[in-house]
Amino acid sequence: RADLLTKGLVLDAGARGFVFAKWFAERGQEVIALDPSPDVIDPPKFVSHVPAALVSSKCKDNMYLELGPDPNAWYIHGGKGMESVPVKTLTIADLKVAKWDLIKLNIEGSEYDILDEIEGPIARQIVFSFHEHTSRARGREECGRIIDKLAKWYHVCNRVWEKRYGCRENYWDILLVERGI
Repeated sequence: RADLLTKGLVLDAGARGFVFAKWFAERGQEVIALDPSPDVIDPPKFVSHVPAALVSSKCKDNMYLELGPDPNAWYIHGGKGMESVPVKTLTIADLKVAKWDLIKLNIEGSEYDILDEIEGPIARQIVFSFHEHTSRARGREECGRIIDKLAKWYHVCNRVWEKRYGCRENYWDILLVERGI
């Protein structure tokens, strides 16, 4: 059994609540936690919180956080709406990390373009769900295309299209593990 963590950096994008970030920080991992929500306060000890949204290079400028009744479903978009606030955005390249130990994406639809931009293994592991249950859905075929692209560099674990959490079908909790480790 190989330990997939090397005490390298962990990226928690969509860190609301810091459960994921805290778990890894408590085990000695250095964690960078990104979440643009204005109500995120008090990050756990040993977690570097950056109040920014992770986006693709296509969506870098003039982005807004759409606020709604469910703070766990706020999302980033390019047009100012009645219930939105401007946010700072970062791309994975902006973070200037050559290779992550682990990247977690729970970013309400921004993961499609971010994952599609990857051109090689950027992390030992990547965990994500698509957000097919939101207005940003792209469909099973597009999700599959992105997963297939990433399969060049990663073993794909838990590729199951199913209903969960009272939502419609989706690829939930995909884990990518870099080939060769």
